[in-house]
Amino acid sequence: MRLSVRLAGSIRIPTDSNAVTPIIGLGIIGTYGVFMGEFYLSMLILWVLLIIAGGVIFWSFATIFTSHVHVFSMLLLTRAFVGVGEAAYAPAAQSMISGAFSPEARARAQST
Repeated sequence: MRLSVRLAGSIRIPTDSNAVTPIIGLGIIGTYGVFMGEFYLSMLILWVLLIIAGGVIFWSFATIFTSHVHVFSMLLLTRAFVGVGEAAYAPAAQSMISGAFSPEARARAQST
């Protein structure tokens, strides 16, 4: 037996269990989605921090090794590694700074 409620002329809202099940499912999935969104946002921040830390460490070691070379080809290689370290660090740091400051204070924060 199907029951339905008639509203405003031709709009009918079914009241049987087949119509209520998607609403309950949407509530459960929506709650789960909010929880997982918060979890993945915190994991994203953690990954950005790890990329920044790894880039700075790699850049530092490449800079140290640059001072110990005696051949131009090794100098070229170590300077390329310095560039790789900077490439890992700079975009992630700029993104993090942009997210942390308001548009009015962002230019000052990125310039220091």
